[in-house]
Amino acid sequence: MRDFFAKEYAKRNPVYGLMRQLSHTSNNTSALYLNTTEVQAQKAIDALDD
Repeated sequence: MRDFFAKEYAKRNPVYGLMRQLSHTSNNTSALYLNTTEVQAQKAIDALDD
């Protein structure tokens, strides 16, 4: 359940918010939940071009 929450939270919020929600002391730990796929990365890049 914690893993699901973290992944869903990370999709919609900054990593430092996730860090606080999960009581992590390092943002590197929280960053493990940021599984950005190539498709998501390309969408983000394309959005910058608009």
